[in-house]
Amino acid sequence: MKDSYGNSKEKYLELKTTNKEDLDSMTDKLSKLKDELTEQKKENEQLESSINTKDDPLYNLKEQKQKLKYELHRKDDQLEELPKMKEHLKELGAELEEKERENE
Repeated sequence: MKDSYGNSKEKYLELKTTNKEDLDSMTDKLSKLKDELTEQKKENEQLESSINTKDDPLYNLKEQKQKLKYELHRKDDQLEELPKMKEHLKELGAELEEKERENE
């Protein structure tokens, strides 16, 4: 009985030591995994930030493109008006000359 008790106690102590070692090992692994997860989260935040900063210039470029298109159309419209304005100025010049002749 004493041998049986001694063997049982020895096995218990052995299991207790093994379980503590396993628990310590698992605690270390858990700690490492938490650190890795924290690093991954940081990298993810950096990537999201990077994406946002890249999106801003893209948005700004698209907005600039729209403004340039608008300016281009406006300049085209002004160019179309130039011949009409030139003709109108000629008419006004002719009227002015005519009135000057009348006044002489």
